[in-house]
Amino acid sequence: MTVEQDPHWAASVAWLVQVLRSVGNDGTVHALQTAPAGIPADALARAADFHGVAGFARLGLAEPTPELTAVVHQAQARHLRALDDLRLVVSALGGAGVDVLVVKGPALVATCYAGPLLRSYVDLDVLVRPSQLREAVAALEAAGWTLLDANWPLLSSAGVGELKLEGPTGGALDLHWSFGKEGDPAPPVDTLMRRSVGVNDGELHYRTLGPADFAVHVALHAAASGGHRLVWLTDVRGALAAGGAALTSDALARTAREWGARPGLALMVSRMRRTLGPEPTSGPTLARRGVWTTVTRMVDRRWPPELVGESGSASRLVARSCRRNGLRSLLSVGSKVLGWRRQGGGQPLGPEVLHNASDPRSGLYASGGQEGREAFFDAVVSTGEGAPLRGREPA
Repeated sequence: MTVEQDPHWAASVAWLVQVLRSVGNDGTVHALQTAPAGIPADALARAADFHGVAGFARLGLAEPTPELTAVVHQAQARHLRALDDLRLVVSALGGAGVDVLVVKGPALVATCYAGPLLRSYVDLDVLVRPSQLREAVAALEAAGWTLLDANWPLLSSAGVGELKLEGPTGGALDLHWSFGKEGDPAPPVDTLMRRSVGVNDGELHYRTLGPADFAVHVALHAAASGGHRLVWLTDVRGALAAGGAALTSDALARTAREWGARPGLALMVSRMRRTLGPEPTSGPTLARRGVWTTVTRMVDRRWPPELVGESGSASRLVARSCRRNGLRSLLSVGSKVLGWRRQGGGQPLGPEVLHNASDPRSGLYASGGQEGREAFFDAVVSTGEGAPLRGREPA
């Protein structure tokens, strides 16, 4: 049974939306909420966990339930482990002379939220220059990290922009050297490095994306993943708030154009405002009148993305189809629908394949050996940032 097949799903999500309207990313509780009558505590906790907002629910609930508390404690434990992993990563890469930016995960907690109570995450994401990828992997392996990706022919043909590693304690790391989508690459890593800002997270110091790049990247990642989880909306809300008055419509639009992400940014900002409202009287205006904007608004009204859960839907489809402009986004929708029909309605490869080291269709499958690995690194260096994220699910 998928989460949205739970008979309490719609009511649970509606209550979570009310909580998010009452609790800010800064931890301010504008109005305490009572647990909705008729919804079992475990059903409410499952919905909050799926949407990544259990911390908001626990903070905004007049009498927190043990079920919600357990979910929050698990998330905080992952955060503590991730910080230890991040210290190891920053130390290893810094010692090897590799410049690195920390994105999402701890950087989101430090810049967009009051603390780890409000933002759960699973893995670390860091960005290095393509020219330093080989050195970065070698430094991490020397520090105890294990490179999981090993299917070098598949990874080369897919044009991926990230590699997956596992830490000494089992933590996950996505090592990126490129962002964006196929055909719509992000700004060069050198540019992102130049615009980066420092973060002081207790005794841990690192750099992350500049405010406008951070907001655009958060929205782009949310759209590429389907844009249907509430936590992605609080991410957008937090990123816009963290950027403050500097994130004007013009500044965001200019940065979004550099990323080839204006439709995705406009869609996620629209979803954030519609869902977490009420509509502010001021703030960045990004949506342009046109067929694509009309389509996304109609789809979101007919199939509210927050109710989608684990199943496919039109609202997830349009989010994942966002490209550089409205026309390319419409063409992407058509391409995805045609591909789905040609496959007989089949689903894309799932975790049972992608995470299976014995399946040749997985990046974890060992193929190509040391020679293939070195050829892969050589290709990344020679071609630069390549075609990011092609043929691979967003993290």
